[in-house]
Amino acid sequence: MGIYDERTGSPIDSAEVRDLASNSFALTTSTGTLSLFFVDTAGALVRIRKVGYAPVTMFVENSPADPPLTI
Repeated sequence: MGIYDERTGSPIDSAEVRDLASNSFALTTSTGTLSLFFVDTAGALVRIRKVGYAPVTMFVENSPADPPLTI
């Protein structure tokens, strides 16, 4: 998964991506990316948030066949 600023396209470092069912989470790296290793392969409802940005809640799929997700 990659998370980037909508206006500048810059990666967003340390954005929290939380699986709302399991409450597991990970933070994006300095490149704005993270692995969804903590999300069930059936997918999950996740909340993405970082101070200064509007939080986003969305369903993500997590199958090896799925393409990378850019937000």
